[in-house]
Amino acid sequence: TEKRGSFKLAQRARLESEYAKLTPAVAPGCGHDGGALTLTLTRSDGSTARYVDENWGCKKPPPTIAQ
Repeated sequence: TEKRGSFKLAQRARLESEYAKLTPAVAPGCGHDGGALTLTLTRSDGSTARYVDENWGCKKPPPTIAQ
């Protein structure tokens, strides 16, 4: 189920702080046991970043994940 929303200033500050700790990397493995879970972040400048979990179905090229 896709959900959209916005955060209060304190929630956004906490999310941005945690997001800054993540390192983008190429997914090292893959899985076929269900649909991929995705996270799409929209930054305050309007740009976006999209990440998927390890269950992305072994497609090539592999997606970017956040570690």
